[in-house]
Amino acid sequence: MTLEELKKLRVDGIAAENSLLFLWATNPHLDQAIDLGKSWGFKWATVAFVWDKVRVNSGARETAEECDPYLVGIHGRTRHV
Repeated sequence: MTLEELKKLRVDGIAAENSLLFLWATNPHLDQAIDLGKSWGFKWATVAFVWDKVRVNSGARETAEECDPYLVGIHGRTRHV
């Protein structure tokens, strides 16, 4: 799916009133991932954890990423999620 198609998904319509979104992203698309979460009604909060890849396929692209962040977005109240 394209980014615009993903943004049209009604994630906020199925999310609980107070909920968290865990969203995997790649570093080259980090800004797009944060924007995607916002389009779904989630406020970007932090990075939950980072996937540290044990084995990197350096042939996949010129600058292979060794880790990817998992983002956290908040929907609703932040104190009781």
